[in-house]
Amino acid sequence: APATIGADERRIALADLTTDNLPADIRAYASFYLGELLAAEKQNAEALEAFLSVPGLHPTGGRIVVAAAELRASDLLTAMGRREEAVALVQSAVPAVRDTVFADEAVKRLESLK
Repeated sequence: APATIGADERRIALADLTTDNLPADIRAYASFYLGELLAAEKQNAEALEAFLSVPGLHPTGGRIVVAAAELRASDLLTAMGRREEAVALVQSAVPAVRDTVFADEAVKRLESLK
């Protein structure tokens, strides 16, 4: 949705796309972008929940979106002082993004957390 549409309306639209009657890849991307929207609004707990729902509820949505959600969730966990959980998520993302554009970023992030 364009930025001219209010955050509340975008949140509702994205939440509607996470229902079980849609394909896993649509639900995964909708959850990821819902997390992005909530993180931008500084609603970190809700954003974390949205990001974690990608690997937790929609793991077949695609390895790139799953890994990207794990990396974003690790950022929030680090900011919340939950370093061990952040490391675990990045460790999960590293093999999933091997041979993709995210590979270097995931490895760098893992090294910075250790």
